[in-house]
Amino acid sequence: MAGLPGLSLTILTQEKAVQTLRPTVARIDLDAVARNTARVRSLLGRSTKLLAVVKADGYGHGAAEIAGAAVAAGAEMLGVGVLEEGWELRRAGVASPILILAGALADQAPSLAAGEFHVVLCDTSLAEALSAAGHAAGRRIPVHVKVDTGMGRLGVQPGEAADFLSFLSGLDGIEVRGLMSHFADAEDPEGGSDRQMDSFLGLVESLRTRALWPEPGGNSPILHCANSAAALSLPGSRLDMARVGILLLGAAPWAGRPIEGYSPAMPWNSRVVHINEAESGRTVGYGRTHRISGPSRLAIVPMGYADGYPRILSNKADVLVRGRRAPVIGAVSMDMLAVSVGHLPDVAVGDEVVLLGAQGGGASGSPPRNWPTWRTPSPMRSSAACPGGSPGCIWREAAPFAPPIRTPSFPKEPFRSRTPVRSAWRCRGGGPRVRAR
Repeated sequence: MAGLPGLSLTILTQEKAVQTLRPTVARIDLDAVARNTARVRSLLGRSTKLLAVVKADGYGHGAAEIAGAAVAAGAEMLGVGVLEEGWELRRAGVASPILILAGALADQAPSLAAGEFHVVLCDTSLAEALSAAGHAAGRRIPVHVKVDTGMGRLGVQPGEAADFLSFLSGLDGIEVRGLMSHFADAEDPEGGSDRQMDSFLGLVESLRTRALWPEPGGNSPILHCANSAAALSLPGSRLDMARVGILLLGAAPWAGRPIEGYSPAMPWNSRVVHINEAESGRTVGYGRTHRISGPSRLAIVPMGYADGYPRILSNKADVLVRGRRAPVIGAVSMDMLAVSVGHLPDVAVGDEVVLLGAQGGGASGSPPRNWPTWRTPSPMRSSAACPGGSPGCIWREAAPFAPPIRTPSFPKEPFRSRTPVRSAWRCRGGGPRVRAR
């Protein structure tokens, strides 16, 4: 295997590969993804389709793998952010319908046609380009018209929707397959989702009275608004299809409220590589941001911000060691962090450290879950909500972003970037698989 100068790895088996890598590993449990998908599929019922959102490399978990697990468990459609992500799935052999959620540019129309993608549409120039590309490809390109009912991003305004649909009716290289909107704060029970829903349904009725949108039934175009939070908490928003992403990974789409029956899909573990006996008054890490107040023991863990563990969690996070919480102290370094284990005298080199996941029996007899929660209403600022008061939650204070996922990877060529989204390990049924890109 080609590698960096001075680095030689001989990989004989997958088991051997695990032994030769550093111990910081994120594993993706595809069985958990399948169980979560099946649960969402059951929640939605037969009349509502499920679109599995796998944008941003499947939220960092591996788009092709998550897509495969979701489709096998009942997802009828997939959603990605941009065209490149759609082609990544096609090259991986994914044949399911794929919706490009973040729109596209007119000069991308031929590629959109070639990949047989569905496209979110709210722009006349893109519509014309798609129609021309559809003619050239000999097929009508499926589009989903997006209406901005309050998100303030993509979408035609409700008052413009009728004229826009009338314009599209004159383009015979495209086919309107859906009408959609997106909630700005579905995770907030006191938010404005009900108003957005009323606006959307009112628009649909208005369009039907003008014969611009068909009555439900048969093979008519679909209506869809719900994301993960809305699918859970706003049953009336499920309509013909729900677009669910983070929930398929076992993560709550809100902070501070637990979800029952969903399995976290990504345990993130490392091991202790050194124990440091520290006397009172010593400082820890860059910048001397933590001073030890009494005799203590420090466990050094080979994990840092190069692995996606946010440096802003310096002196703010907990991990699990031997089933107990232990605080991260000092600044998070590029590839090391220090954990205070003075209250855990039996901790030794080689012990497992859980950054995300579960470990041990816990005080209640159930494993404490080490999934982050932020004190902010934004669901995208957490990988999962912490069960109220659970002793196993990692994040003790607010952090500005969810940690990207990175695991040790086998580069296919020298000097592969250590980018967080290039995770190298996937796990199904407990067995690791190498995934090098």
